[in-house]
Amino acid sequence: QKVWKMSVSAGDTPRSRELALDIQRGFDQLTKRSSPAAMDLVQYVEFLLLSEKTEDVALLLGRLESSTGITPQTLAFRIRLAHLKNDSDRIRELIVQSIADEDEREVSARIIALSEILAQSGLKEESIQLLQAAYEKNPVHLRALVDRWMNQGDFQKGLEVCLERAKIDNSPELASLIADSWTGRGEWDSKAETIELILERGLMNHPSDATLLESVGSLRLSQFRYEEAFRLLEAANRISPDSLLTLNNLALAASEVPGRQVFARAMIERAISKYGRMPDLVDSRGLVLLQCGAHQEARRAFDEAFGLRPDARFRLHRIQVALADSTPMEIDPLTKEIDIASLRAMRLTPSERIDLDRVTAFLEEKSQAQNTTVLD
Repeated sequence: QKVWKMSVSAGDTPRSRELALDIQRGFDQLTKRSSPAAMDLVQYVEFLLLSEKTEDVALLLGRLESSTGITPQTLAFRIRLAHLKNDSDRIRELIVQSIADEDEREVSARIIALSEILAQSGLKEESIQLLQAAYEKNPVHLRALVDRWMNQGDFQKGLEVCLERAKIDNSPELASLIADSWTGRGEWDSKAETIELILERGLMNHPSDATLLESVGSLRLSQFRYEEAFRLLEAANRISPDSLLTLNNLALAASEVPGRQVFARAMIERAISKYGRMPDLVDSRGLVLLQCGAHQEARRAFDEAFGLRPDARFRLHRIQVALADSTPMEIDPLTKEIDIASLRAMRLTPSERIDLDRVTAFLEEKSQAQNTTVLD
């Protein structure tokens, strides 16, 4: 199957057709047993759907469900089959079936799993349709719907449905979701006043809700409102100590507040002590150390984070140390490890976008200087 997938990616060729026949003969033998393995049925259905050979899929799914019952995986297969047949009525029917259950916890888990499978299979519209239907039945599914829109880059739709819901919902959960959705997205200024009123009302009505304090504090951090972020995140930490996000963002906010650098270092070390040397936490440690002026320690932290996971953002942060130390000779080998264009396409924080602009300006200035030298 791996060879076939590589072959078919180059187009429909005699070789890809030959491989497809071999795969189909192999799966036919495996699945014609009296009690075929569920995994063989799953892999055969996946192969047939990828091949757009739909004739035997329904029969195979019936045999699979007789063994495993109806699962998010089999529902996803049926929706993909209906999609290949352009059967929109069947897709709607399956979506209704997916959200019909008396046990709300069970249906919530199924919906989240199914929407993720559909999105990963390329059926993003069907994934959204499923979550919209679930939300219309029960507002508890709003966060899953908004998260899916955000993941697909449709920030505006996600925030609009939140603001519409806010007309009848004063819960701290909704205010937290709005803050989370707006974090790093302050460019949507046309709704800024409305959003701020909702958040202000939420904090006034629910001053001891740790999740709301954490969400709004994280939003203020992304808006460079560091003292306010510190105050909110410190309050969240007092109510609910040792939240990973709170500790991380509290350390970042504290590092930006005069006189709080020692506290910032203590918080990030506490987070790492509790949760381990996770790549993002180690990277945050580097950011705290950089802001506190401990550049050599920051270098080591960013290098460690990149070693744990080769994330281009970690290299971007590492370059900031070189810029802060005015050591441009460090930058060239580091920039060769990242793609500036790919970084711009990522969901960066506002601070990271400023850092990226600085690096881009530095590289452009260096290129212009080199061109001038050549001309001279």
